[in-house]
Amino acid sequence: FKRKEGPPPTQQQLLELLGEEDSKEEGGQAHTNIYEGKTMVDTYLLFHYGPSYFGIENFPKACADVCVQEAKKRGIQGRALDLGCAVGRSTVDLAEYFNEVVGLDFSNAFIQAAQKVLEEKYAALTPKVK
Repeated sequence: FKRKEGPPPTQQQLLELLGEEDSKEEGGQAHTNIYEGKTMVDTYLLFHYGPSYFGIENFPKACADVCVQEAKKRGIQGRALDLGCAVGRSTVDLAEYFNEVVGLDFSNAFIQAAQKVLEEKYAALTPKVK
C-alpha cells in the first residue's frame, strides 16, 4: 500500500468516501465527526466483537486482558476507566473483573452501539458499567 502524494484527506473527504448515507444524520443534517456514520460503527462492531483475523487475537480483548492481569498482580479490583472505549469490547471484558467500569468515547454513535450490545449480550454486567 502506498499513500498518494499530498496532504491527508479532510474529515469531509473521509465522510464522502464512507458514502452519502454516512455523511448525514437523521433529518438530513450533515455531521462532521467521521465516527458517527453507520459504516464506521459497523466496522468497529466487527473489529471489537467479531472473530480474530489473520491469526491475530481480538485486540480490544487482549488489551483488557493485560489490564486485568496487572490489576490482579497489584490486588486492584475497584474501578477501571476505558478512555476511548469505542463500541465497548474492552469495557465489557474489564467489567467481568472490576467492580465498576466507566467507558468514555467522543462518538455518541459508538456509545449508543456499546450500550445496545451491553444490554443485549451482556445484561448481567450492565449494573457494573457506566
